[in-house]
Amino acid sequence: MSAPLAGSPSLADLGAYLLTHKDTILHNWRDACLRDANLRAGLMLSPDEQWGRIPDLLATLAQRMEIQAALNLPNQLVSELLSQTELNPDELAQEHGLHRWQKGYTLQELMGEIAHLHQCITHQEKDFWANHPVHEPAVLLEAGQITTRLVHELISGSVGQYHTLQKQMAADRASKLQQSLNGLNDLIRQRSNLLRMASHDLKGSFGVMSGAAYLLDQPDNSEQVRTQMLQMLQRNLSKVTGLLTQLMDLARLEAGHEVLYLEDFDAAQLLHRVADSLQTYAGERNLYLSLLGPEKLPVLSDSVKVQRIAQNLLLNALKYTATGGVTLSWGIENDAWWHFTVTDTGPGLGQALNTPHKPGRGEGLGLHIVKLLCSLLKGKMAVDSQAGVGTTFRIILPSQYAPTDDGGREVKN
Repeated sequence: MSAPLAGSPSLADLGAYLLTHKDTILHNWRDACLRDANLRAGLMLSPDEQWGRIPDLLATLAQRMEIQAALNLPNQLVSELLSQTELNPDELAQEHGLHRWQKGYTLQELMGEIAHLHQCITHQEKDFWANHPVHEPAVLLEAGQITTRLVHELISGSVGQYHTLQKQMAADRASKLQQSLNGLNDLIRQRSNLLRMASHDLKGSFGVMSGAAYLLDQPDNSEQVRTQMLQMLQRNLSKVTGLLTQLMDLARLEAGHEVLYLEDFDAAQLLHRVADSLQTYAGERNLYLSLLGPEKLPVLSDSVKVQRIAQNLLLNALKYTATGGVTLSWGIENDAWWHFTVTDTGPGLGQALNTPHKPGRGEGLGLHIVKLLCSLLKGKMAVDSQAGVGTTFRIILPSQYAPTDDGGREVKN
């Protein structure tokens, strides 16, 4: 119980009383929040975290009562005076709202918490009036108005901060969703183009094979014509087989059916074998296929998928290069990565992809498969292309994989 006052108590007396009993208000408020089953977000907060800037707001409440008692100003003018002080209630309220947002409060929990605070302040004010009877009812009304106005400002500032943060979050989600949608549309267009070009190739090859088969069936064909038709059938059958294999590879990769089989192997020997298998094809096109790298390069990876990447890149480079040749190189990138590079002297990637479709030219599936395989291997692909100079594809792969890097797929060590 506080000491008796001389004369009728004033707003200044009430403000001083609330400031003296600030800790009581804060502890009562915390206890009320902890007992409320609807306020779950605040259970993990320490007392200091929950109280935050509320002690400053209580000091503001006491200051408002003192100013109004001394100057007998309207509540609105008192608020305007305090808005120019160092403890700006609006800023304190916004800071309170931001803190609760960061701690995962829902708007309902924020409002419930403030309601408990209002009740605790009001209860302390009732204790004061019970011990210090007032002879002027207007003082009671003014006290209630000052308290209610401050609580309203706390609600307005905190909820306004929530509203701003929600709009920002919604805008961020919309932006990310639009980016994802744009990316998906790009992938759909790219896939449609690849399948259209693949269908064009298949249709052309089957047309050639049909014509060759028809000519083979003519009884008056010479042996030379029959030999030419058989060679044409063989070439186009090989092309159709390769294209169908690529389409099946693409379907498995896009469906997530490819599995990582990690094993220790010598990447240098593997790349040598891939290049040796294409030396005849390079010779038929009067191109060189040179190799550059250390004799040994032990790595942990999926040898089959590394081989498929190298084959696709080399075959694509040889197809698009008219003069000069292709260089395959490899080496250590750093302690965590190794690389291999395919460099050609072709027209450049942009020029090659814009070249009118011709028999024997790539249909783009190979590069798309390479990109998906690199992603599966947790690697990176860098491309450097200059018109009239050539294109370099640089594949960078991990030297080792952590136990969880296989993504739950089968791992063979």
